[in-house]
Amino acid sequence: MAGADKKEKSNKLTWKDFLPIILAFPMALLVKIFIFTTYHVPTASMVPSIIPGDHILVEKWVFGPRIFIKGKSYRLPGWRSIRRNDILVFNVPKEDSIFQHHREINYYNWKQSQAASQSLEVQKDSFQFMPIPGRTPFVKRVIGLPGDTLLYTSNMIYINGHPMETGSSSYQHFEITFNHTSDYDHHKDSLYSLGENIQMIRSQNQLTGIFKSSDLGFLDSIQATIQPRWHLPKFNHIPEDFRWARTLARSSQPVRIPYKGWTAPVDSLFLDRYSQIIRRFEGFKGVADLNQLLDREGHEIEEYTFSKNYYWALGDNRPYSVDSRAWGIIPEDHVIGITRRTFWSKIPEKSFKEGFRWERFWERL
Repeated sequence: MAGADKKEKSNKLTWKDFLPIILAFPMALLVKIFIFTTYHVPTASMVPSIIPGDHILVEKWVFGPRIFIKGKSYRLPGWRSIRRNDILVFNVPKEDSIFQHHREINYYNWKQSQAASQSLEVQKDSFQFMPIPGRTPFVKRVIGLPGDTLLYTSNMIYINGHPMETGSSSYQHFEITFNHTSDYDHHKDSLYSLGENIQMIRSQNQLTGIFKSSDLGFLDSIQATIQPRWHLPKFNHIPEDFRWARTLARSSQPVRIPYKGWTAPVDSLFLDRYSQIIRRFEGFKGVADLNQLLDREGHEIEEYTFSKNYYWALGDNRPYSVDSRAWGIIPEDHVIGITRRTFWSKIPEKSFKEGFRWERFWERL
């Protein structure tokens, strides 16, 4: 009888039996906040590295996870700093101001073109500040690091005085000029099948189009000269509030990416390039505009020291990516983490069973 009572007691559930389930939820939340998370990529801006329908694994611990307290961002220690060619996931900085009832409209584009606002009855006083975590996550590849100088001239980009590398896994505009007409005739059909938007000028032995860099490896320097052609938006198509990007697109002069601790004299050139960055991203409490930089007491500032690092990033599908060329540099506190592999992937508009891409499961990027 005593044995039966003991067996009956042993079959009763206690709170300890539910402890693994109780702990699982906060543990999963802590992992998502501090270690890694996943994001769905719906666009083709990072093709061929990341394709639409990929769910990428974002590692927060590498650079250190962010914590937001009363609107301020703090980053815990990480394993290493951001490197060139890292694939970053970040909150896009252009969404620091949004419309409450028309989030599909970019505030800065609206400022640039008042006609669009009138047709949609958007009122100027209906926009609001969007905290960093609420801004849309983007994924791009790091090209420019803090302290780098960038120069755009004659459809070429120079980083610290050196021509920018195209990268073997990126799509890019190329201009291919053959040394002999016979080589041009021999290769034009295969190049036509490899690329997009192909234009041929036989009289100049020249062919232009969009290619993946690695696809042009069969051409050697004896046969042809292969020149990448970069295209930035026309500066007057870039909103006024993205003046750093406007300067890069128009000036044919080197433009520096700010870095933490960089002290620069405040003059008209500095204000033209950096006043909006100071006002929007540096947490500056004074007056920062194209004419002056004043502290809280109204005193003129003659030198300014940046408090953050910034980055310049592009999509791998360069001709079809909206990236730092259009809206400028990325503040360090906008960076969520690095992605180095896919988690899983599914063909858009297909069911999970029919569209699951087994070849993209846990694929290294």
